[in-house]
Amino acid sequence: MKKILVSFIVMLFFSINIFADENIHDWRFSKEIYHNSDNEYKSFLLDEEVYRYSKYDLSDIRIINQKNEFVPYYIFNKYSKKIKNADFDINIENNDTVISINNKDNLNINDIKIISQDDFKRDYDIYYKNNKYKEFQNLDSGTIYRINLENHKEEKNNISLESFSNYYIKPDIIKIVIYNEDDRPIDIDGIQINYYVDKIVFKKDNSKKYKVLFESEYAQTPSYDIQSYKEYIEKENQEMCTLSKLIEKNMKDNKKINYKLILNIVVILISLILVIVIMRKSSHIK
Repeated sequence: MKKILVSFIVMLFFSINIFADENIHDWRFSKEIYHNSDNEYKSFLLDEEVYRYSKYDLSDIRIINQKNEFVPYYIFNKYSKKIKNADFDINIENNDTVISINNKDNLNINDIKIISQDDFKRDYDIYYKNNKYKEFQNLDSGTIYRINLENHKEEKNNISLESFSNYYIKPDIIKIVIYNEDDRPIDIDGIQINYYVDKIVFKKDNSKKYKVLFESEYAQTPSYDIQSYKEYIEKENQEMCTLSKLIEKNMKDNKKINYKLILNIVVILISLILVIVIMRKSSHIK
């Protein structure tokens, strides 16, 4: 009897996986991948819009060809770095400088640079908040300074997040509190952030057109063979492609019956009914 129950449980989970296939209509955004050469392997860098609308772990990214077939790919994390001016606000609270950096693009920030022409040496605390935390979490503390004298010049005006970049924190908001004590607040001219950029690599098929899809509620991390030998592909020639402007799908037109969910429920109910029937028959036989 136990063997029968185990068999039905295995069948139950196997059946659920069968009907868990992904549907390209579940994705909200896409971008065309522009390529020109005949290189077997194509690659492109993720841009800020892809980061903004993808999941934090990039598990909902997919490549499709012109037949709307999924194309295997892998992600080369931290392939390069970029610098941009931060979107920030400054407030003075109890003579402390409170800087709020908006990371709406979910960038993997590894360095923050405070730009000022003042001479200063101040301690700071840095906090972050993302979709996991409603309250700010303390991330690190340290000292920043800029000394620009005639006979001595010294500067450390960057706040490094390198040791935290491996944890995919990707904060929505970063808060920096600079303690001015009895000094006047620093005159901040601007703030720059340095962030990591990931690369996507895939092997071309017979298609001429490809797209990258992102933002899907149902998508989970895919498992492709190409991921297991990516270190060898990195030694091959790759065409560095570019991405088109953002293409947004009207998801209101995509409100359809979730057949995958219905099929899963039906499979579960049928399996449970069969188990109950077998158990009853077994009890009668005894």
